[in-house]
Amino acid sequence: MLNRYRAAFEPSGSLSFSLSGLLGRLPVAMIGLALVLVLSADGNYALAGTVVGILALAGCVGGPLQGRLADRIGQARLLIPTTLVFAASLVGLIAALRTSAPFAVLAVLAALVGAASPTTGTLARSRWSMLHPAGGRLQTAFAVESVFDEVVFVTGPVLTTVLATQIDPLLPFVVAAVAGVTGSLLMAAQRRTQPPTGPAAAVAGASGQTGTGSRAGVRLPYLALIPLFVVQLTVGTIFGSIDVVTVAAASAAGERGSAGLILACFSGGSLIAGLVVGGIEWRMSPVRRVRICVTTLGLATLVLPFVPGVGWLPLAGFVVGLTIAPALVAIASAVQAGTPPARLTEAMALGTSFLVAGFSLGSAVAGHLVDAVGPHRAFWQSAVAGMLAAAAVLAPVAARRVAGPAGAVLGVRSDRRQHAGHVPTAPADRRPGSAPSAGRRPPARPASGPTVRSRRDRTTRR
Repeated sequence: MLNRYRAAFEPSGSLSFSLSGLLGRLPVAMIGLALVLVLSADGNYALAGTVVGILALAGCVGGPLQGRLADRIGQARLLIPTTLVFAASLVGLIAALRTSAPFAVLAVLAALVGAASPTTGTLARSRWSMLHPAGGRLQTAFAVESVFDEVVFVTGPVLTTVLATQIDPLLPFVVAAVAGVTGSLLMAAQRRTQPPTGPAAAVAGASGQTGTGSRAGVRLPYLALIPLFVVQLTVGTIFGSIDVVTVAAASAAGERGSAGLILACFSGGSLIAGLVVGGIEWRMSPVRRVRICVTTLGLATLVLPFVPGVGWLPLAGFVVGLTIAPALVAIASAVQAGTPPARLTEAMALGTSFLVAGFSLGSAVAGHLVDAVGPHRAFWQSAVAGMLAAAAVLAPVAARRVAGPAGAVLGVRSDRRQHAGHVPTAPADRRPGSAPSAGRRPPARPASGPTVRSRRDRTTRR
């Protein structure tokens, strides 16, 4: 297992940009929970869930725009201005919370923070796709990024809870700002490992390198990616509901300070599973892994509504966490396999945005559910979202639509054909004597031997 991780980090500069991305994504694990802790101090979970939902929804819109700009102008030229906007808007949000500003002001500032939030995790995955075009090393690299996600979500909630409850409720926002700005600027400084753009991208694409590539005439395969995005939407709903309901359950039990520790148990299980997944050499297609792993995640969420008390939540969270990283790694692998290199960053950012949109939806709905039925029953939202995720990956239409590059279909039917050695052929032109279609080779003539003519041809010649 260690050899696989050592091989993944063999390219020069890979460890540096990956660690920069780790630091830059820390705000994702801190700002949402910090908002919940501050805004729900008087028991108004509906307000807290709504503001967090706006924050996440703005990230859902800003993420793909940042991904598209990164493919077009380069990561460094994107990161510097967005980081400045992120820092300025987060300072404004801190001031608004300190002065108890009205909801409209909080909503606008939360939207600005979400739209400009650093997307260093997506940018790091794009860099990995350039360094390792395909194969086991790329899967290991994606597993590393998922493990880093969980490291962030292990330390982020605990750090947020300790800072907010023991020192100052607004201190987590300051720490998140410093981490996000530092990580983003460090990644922007590492231009050598960023995917190429412009003429260099065309050369990389022609040589078969999986980088950003030339965007001219290249479209995203939406029919192939939409089923995966729907899955990410439902998985994000699970995460959003778990965060809000866990804080509410701990508060109702008089143990509000333990909310961060409970959430860290979810991430701790996912971290361990991610390390194991990264050391496995997968022989099944990414889409088959998506079906298995997401279905397992959906089944695991059924445990949450039946947890007898807050004392059992860390154990239940750890069990659910064991199914999170494998699902996320499989989804990222499927998106990478089904996207042209020239649009890879945008596709990954879109996937992350659907995940964030689900988080937004889950947070907002969970806040109202907690106020209406209490935290214990509100866990049913996570279970229902898990069942929807499982249904989405098991739907036959979704499996048939997910396709990889160069027509390599990764769905159910093509899996069986590829394993049997079946190679699909292009349909012949219907009109006799017509020229071959663009990009299609004419049928090769026999290299040697007599030309075989039909009886009709011989009769015509006579």
